[in-house]
Amino acid sequence: MKRIVGFAVILGLVVGLLGCDTQQQRTAAAPTSSAGTPGTACEVTSGPNQGKRGTRTEDGWCEGSWGGTECIPSSKCIDVAASGGFSEEAAAPQSGVVLGNRGAVVGIVPPFGSLPHEYCRFDNQNLSIVFHNSGDAPSPGDVPVAITFSGVNQTITRQRPEIPPGGTVEMIYSVPVGCFNPDCGFRIAWSNQPSVAGHCVG
Repeated sequence: MKRIVGFAVILGLVVGLLGCDTQQQRTAAAPTSSAGTPGTACEVTSGPNQGKRGTRTEDGWCEGSWGGTECIPSSKCIDVAASGGFSEEAAAPQSGVVLGNRGAVVGIVPPFGSLPHEYCRFDNQNLSIVFHNSGDAPSPGDVPVAITFSGVNQTITRQRPEIPPGGTVEMIYSVPVGCFNPDCGFRIAWSNQPSVAGHCVG
């Protein structure tokens, strides 16, 4: 009798383990993102590049001759039909851009010296950091941009892509849990430029 009970317990454990393994396989096979397919036409729906059209990249950006926007959340960029009328005119630099500076002249938006709360730009609960190239040459890519959230003592560093002449790049950073306690302070550091202080009121 003891052997039958022991066998039943072991059989139950094996069946239970097989059931867990099957569940894990189903979860692993589920799609991980609803973002568009790389290489398809896209349009930015919000932020400094709103209305600009470009092409989706493999790392989740919508990029064009005007610069780029990181598509976080995925609704920030929508797919557009190939015959959607995309032209260089639609991707022209924003008005007021001064070119002819003999090289890449990249600055943060708002510019250095702005008040800390002016750097608090939220887009769907994410912090939006914007850079603009007012020069007449492309800026280098893979520039590290580090955001240090002082309230939780956490630094997030990401690589900024190349910015074309007159172009704008918007990077999206997730705000760490606990940063708003009650407010959220942070510093933005990039390249060899002095860092700027930002402050969001909770």
